[in-house]
Amino acid sequence: MHTRRVQTCCAILSAVLLAGALQTGYAFPGFARKYGFECTMCHVQFPKLNDFGQRYRDNGYQVPGQEDMDQSALEGLPPLALRTSVGYVSHTVDNDPEDSDLKEFNLGGVDVLFGGLLGRDIGFFGIYTPRLDPAKGNDTQSGKLEMASVLFNNLGRSPIDLRIGRFEPGFLGFSAKRTFTFSGYEVYDFAGATDGQYGGFALSDTQEGVELSAHLQGGWHGVAGWVNGSQNHGSDNGPKDLYTRIYKVFGEGEGQTAGQRLGVMFYHGKARPGDEDAGPQYSFDRFGADLAVNLRQTSFLLQYLKGSDDRGFTGRLTDYDWKGGFVEVDHAFREDILGFGRYDWVSTPDWDGHDIRTWVLGSRWNLQKSLAVHLEYADRRVDDPRGPSIKSKDVYLRLDWAL
Repeated sequence: MHTRRVQTCCAILSAVLLAGALQTGYAFPGFARKYGFECTMCHVQFPKLNDFGQRYRDNGYQVPGQEDMDQSALEGLPPLALRTSVGYVSHTVDNDPEDSDLKEFNLGGVDVLFGGLLGRDIGFFGIYTPRLDPAKGNDTQSGKLEMASVLFNNLGRSPIDLRIGRFEPGFLGFSAKRTFTFSGYEVYDFAGATDGQYGGFALSDTQEGVELSAHLQGGWHGVAGWVNGSQNHGSDNGPKDLYTRIYKVFGEGEGQTAGQRLGVMFYHGKARPGDEDAGPQYSFDRFGADLAVNLRQTSFLLQYLKGSDDRGFTGRLTDYDWKGGFVEVDHAFREDILGFGRYDWVSTPDWDGHDIRTWVLGSRWNLQKSLAVHLEYADRRVDDPRGPSIKSKDVYLRLDWAL
């Protein structure tokens, strides 16, 4: 048992050194406790994965090359963890009658995380958000399984993996769930003409379905999935949404903190117009390209997306065509201090005119392995062709921690 543990430790250390990752931040503590290592083995700053962390996730939460030695979830400590953030938030808004200013200390919600192995090449991961009723000093939160999926690795000893359940789909170049910022990516959250009382379709949503992924030689990777899709899509019609993504990594690493990564994606879905729960469904498409460039302690992230929503959503003579993206720069000043900046934009059709522009600046300072100070400022503007633009400013000063 001791020899086996030493071999596993050496494998992890070797992989991390080869990945060349920046080792700061903290991760899902359940994985760190399992191996007796710090969370920095898999994360740059929580929750962003480094290159070894990406390989570990893609390998079904198994140490690459040591699959026979990994313990299942029934053999070690309970694979559970908690994450939350507490601190001060300031939200000020102009020209929006549906929004109001907020300045208070608050609790930013609670996540219960679970994950591990059910057996060799069979991993699982999930997030449960317990219900938080409306109250002063805490964010409102509905009780639900945000994620719960099983991953079958190396099907038939092939490089193909199968994920089943509710998960974050692999069509995005940059994870909407594992970003540094509290301010989400505008272009991933934008629902276009599918928006309505049921929420519409956003790329940042988790999905229920199946996903195949392949990690091939030469740095090539591919993903394809079949999912339920938009909340406006009737459950009586069956899942109709399909997607695919192809990307290539140049150089060492996985394009997280080392190596360069270039990818393209396509998503095709069906939904009903926003305020209808019955009737015809219409098509919408998303096309995108992404690029990650890593130069020593600095990472550049670039995303471009185009959307085309059928004219049936709006009743106009032309489709609802829009485009957007973001540019982000992350820089590690020290092993425990990281800064980030991002510019987001969404351009809507001329007849709509509700273009979005957002600037985000901030930093994170790791006080301890599982405790970080997070400072963030976001400046957002939404154009309104019928009046003055809606402007908002958000400031976050929070302690982000997990156990």
